[in-house]
Amino acid sequence: MLSFRGRTTRPDAAGTVEIYNETATASLAAVAFSGTAWKKQSIVFTAPAASGQTLKLRALMPPTSTGEVGFVDVFSLKPLEYTEAAGWTRDAGTSLAAAHRSNDAVRFPADDAGLELVHDGTSDPIVYQEIYNYAPNARYGISFAGLASAGAAGEVRIYDRTASTVLGSWTFNNSDSFATAYESFMTPAADHELLLEVGIPSGAAGDTVWLDSFKLGQYWEQMVQEGIILTPILRFANAVKEDEELHAAYLTKAEQYTEFAADNMVHKWDPYWRQLTGTDGSDNGTGLYIMPPGFSTEVAPGRSLPHNQYLAYARMLYLLYDATEGDAAYAADRALYWSRANDMTRAFQGTVAAHPLNASMNTDAYLWHYWDPMGSWDEGHYFSYTLEDLSHAGLTMTGALEAYAHGQVFTRLDMERFSRTFTDIMWNQSLTEPVLSWQNSRAPSVTADKERMHQMSGWTQFIPFNPEVRDIADAVCEVNACMPTVAADLAKWSSNKLSNPGFESADADDPTLPDRWTRYLSTSATAGLTNSDSAIGDRSLSIASGSTWQIVEQRLAQYEPNTPYLIEFMGKRYGTTGFRAQVYDYTASTIVGQAYFNDTDWARHSFTVTMPEEGHDVRVRLYNLSVSPSGQSIAFDDVHARPLLALGEVANAGFETADRWDAALPRYWTRGSATPANNAVLDSSTRSAGRSSLKLVSAATGDSQRMSYLWRGYVPGAAYDVSFDGKVDGAAGGLLQIIDKTANAVLVSQSVSAASWTTMAATFTAPGAHDHVLEIVLTHSDPAQPGTFWADQIRVSAG
Repeated sequence: MLSFRGRTTRPDAAGTVEIYNETATASLAAVAFSGTAWKKQSIVFTAPAASGQTLKLRALMPPTSTGEVGFVDVFSLKPLEYTEAAGWTRDAGTSLAAAHRSNDAVRFPADDAGLELVHDGTSDPIVYQEIYNYAPNARYGISFAGLASAGAAGEVRIYDRTASTVLGSWTFNNSDSFATAYESFMTPAADHELLLEVGIPSGAAGDTVWLDSFKLGQYWEQMVQEGIILTPILRFANAVKEDEELHAAYLTKAEQYTEFAADNMVHKWDPYWRQLTGTDGSDNGTGLYIMPPGFSTEVAPGRSLPHNQYLAYARMLYLLYDATEGDAAYAADRALYWSRANDMTRAFQGTVAAHPLNASMNTDAYLWHYWDPMGSWDEGHYFSYTLEDLSHAGLTMTGALEAYAHGQVFTRLDMERFSRTFTDIMWNQSLTEPVLSWQNSRAPSVTADKERMHQMSGWTQFIPFNPEVRDIADAVCEVNACMPTVAADLAKWSSNKLSNPGFESADADDPTLPDRWTRYLSTSATAGLTNSDSAIGDRSLSIASGSTWQIVEQRLAQYEPNTPYLIEFMGKRYGTTGFRAQVYDYTASTIVGQAYFNDTDWARHSFTVTMPEEGHDVRVRLYNLSVSPSGQSIAFDDVHARPLLALGEVANAGFETADRWDAALPRYWTRGSATPANNAVLDSSTRSAGRSSLKLVSAATGDSQRMSYLWRGYVPGAAYDVSFDGKVDGAAGGLLQIIDKTANAVLVSQSVSAASWTTMAATFTAPGAHDHVLEIVLTHSDPAQPGTFWADQIRVSAG
């Protein structure tokens, strides 16, 4: 059994590791490795029957035109063995050959070992483990990963031998890959003999099952998970309550969520609160929660929660405080939510220190631990883990970030210093081969750091305080993997659109100025943040007329040239002067587009513009309609400027971004298996918008040349509008299809035959089930004919 980890410098390059019999000049086994992320690989081989032969372990990388490199590490070579599984007992009549522990890393890639049962055709193999010290009459959970050979079925059950009763039984017959089952059962009265049994009931000779990753324990509540789950739910509730346009559809649900959290997720934890300093509920000290004592599943019953766990809950309390504002039913509790959230944040603040590597790395970063002793109840515990890993540190930081967002405990400088732990200490300073340290206490140093660096959720929330975080996260996403929350933050803080659209964040040097915005001709006396009246959130931008135009603006640093943009905003006037939003090109001294209004109540407005060529200084400007009379106030909120395609369902729908590894291929799109690279390319010589379009050349042989995009996440049963810009040259024509790959059905088939750019449109209804995979395909109407098809600006949006 040989295992190793391998990667290559390009995803389309591949290396090989093999066991080579030099004596017999024959390869005994080989496995390929590829991909930019480290990946574990394993092979099983049989040694020669004769001794004295020379075997070699060889790592091979074929020559490439681009000089790609392969890396291998962490080799393990050991005999394939079938042994007794510690803690498990074979039933009478079940041989070791029929039930055993296997160290086959190919079969058990997660941890190189698992349980294997093989039916001999005569008796059903059974292996079991006794469940000791269970809590009587309690709900227990069980989970396991199972896999069966084709046609076989395995069974896991909880058997009460005392009462001759099956408390729970679960079968599995999946044969493609391991599937994890999550089940539950009720325990009986005390002192029964309970068994966890695994078997192949009524099997046939050769039927085999493999099992791994058993977990069994009493159901219990965990504060950190409640905080993590409730935080986005309460964020949704607050967003709905703040926006009257959402009330009709969502307010009832938002109130139900709020009431559920307040009624069920707060006071049950009161027995485990420990006030360290000050008075509970008075917002004048420090405090935290401890782990409930008594659960056998707890790591350290009665000990202080790790920082990430109580801060995840503190984050939820801040949002619950917001969600219950004005609700008389919870008026008495709101002070407690606020006080405990701040007490926990201050408790963590007291453990944060200057990073010991600051001097050597020329920075001012912070260091904090995973777990610290916080009170006398923590003394004497056998477990004292202090190292904070990348993933848990990100969760810890979301608590600090939430406190800062509420104006509590931490300052902007603190946010910047926390972010520099990520950018200056934990990052290797490379955007082409990025590596993030798994621990916040050191720089990257081991292979495992590169394997796990995608687990950086939470850190990307520092982008507004340190833009370098975005560059690092984007680089990691390109070469490793991209968690959904990371991708969402990258999109949120993309520099092709406005940042801080709701004016919720203030400038680091001027608390009256919204972050990322600048004043032009205006001053802090005439233009600034206000919390006295907002359309959404806590703040809006207020502008009063003066002796000159009073303007607040933001530059679109990386707008997409020649591209339609949608400008949306909410505004109102308090005096006689109306308000306007404008896109202004400072390079050409021209107004790209604008809209102005006179609403006296908050109202939403929008307009579209087409951005100029690349390299212009383009800004979104907000100001009044008239210089006079002086002192007339207007306000803006929820201001957005973004590419029109950004509102659709297709990434890189304008073909503006090339793949990192293939400059002719649009990112996120894939060529068909029969499509040569030069037949499907980005073309900057012609486009309907932006910098480039997609060019698809027919092979004129009947072989379909195609470019495709996989789409998941549609709204089941929803009606969708589809449009694209296209033109053709030749008889092959052009065709856009949307195919339901799951149902093998064509939902849209829209052709184009015009020789100049033409917009084509269609509609379709998404599948009723949520889990289908849809494919957007660009191809030719007649692949047997010669011709070229250009496509651009693909728009798919709910109708």
